[in-house]
Amino acid sequence: MLIPVVLVTGIVLDAVGYGIGNETMARVGVCILSYGLPVTMFVLVVVGLILMMTGMLSDKKPDKKPDVTFGGEEAEETIEKSEEEKIEDINSSYGYGSQRKLAEYQIDHVANAYRHSGRGDRIKGWLFFGFLMGDFALIFLFGFLRIMTGVIVCLAIFAGTILLSLIVKIILEKTSMSLRVNTDKYEERQATVKACVLSSMGSTGGGKSYSTVRVHSVTYRIVLDVDGREYQAYSRETYEEGEKLDVWVRKSGGGVAKIIGTEH
Repeated sequence: MLIPVVLVTGIVLDAVGYGIGNETMARVGVCILSYGLPVTMFVLVVVGLILMMTGMLSDKKPDKKPDVTFGGEEAEETIEKSEEEKIEDINSSYGYGSQRKLAEYQIDHVANAYRHSGRGDRIKGWLFFGFLMGDFALIFLFGFLRIMTGVIVCLAIFAGTILLSLIVKIILEKTSMSLRVNTDKYEERQATVKACVLSSMGSTGGGKSYSTVRVHSVTYRIVLDVDGREYQAYSRETYEEGEKLDVWVRKSGGGVAKIIGTEH
């Protein structure tokens, strides 16, 4: 509701100021529209992203179904949907409802990823987030100052950073899910699943507010514990926390792991 308030305030001050001949009031209205409105929108986006990443926007509540207790009275038993059920719920919905469910699904996974990240990963994540938001703020600043060279440079840095991040993510996923294993560099080990979170998603639709979205593929990032050392692996399948897996890991100890299958 802050954006309409700022917008209406700027328009009213501008109109009334010019109407009564008060230049100061009119200038305040123009400043609010020219500077106050973009700044408000930027702050709301930053705060919203922070709340989403830290899980404060996640309204994750287990689904409930009636259960009959002694005496015939109904009680509620909590049941958590599986990943397949959540995706099917999205794909069986239409219009804005499917977009809302997709957003809730993504927000829950983002919050889950943050909860299961270590201190080092959180620090690197916040530094990366701060760099992107700082660069984006400079785009606004240079735009206000009409320094187009600064705007172009900051836009190139912002877009280049996002593109580079996507390329790195794709390489990590492809490497982890590749069936090719060089036994001279890899060794087979047993791992315990620490967490399973969303890595990337392939979907269509959602171009308009009333259009339907459909999820076609989901890749998960699997956090693994191998003899006290943490590895990352990627898979199209989900795994439960505590599940035992057979994996390939580099003998040097670096890189991503390759999941062979569940331990028998």
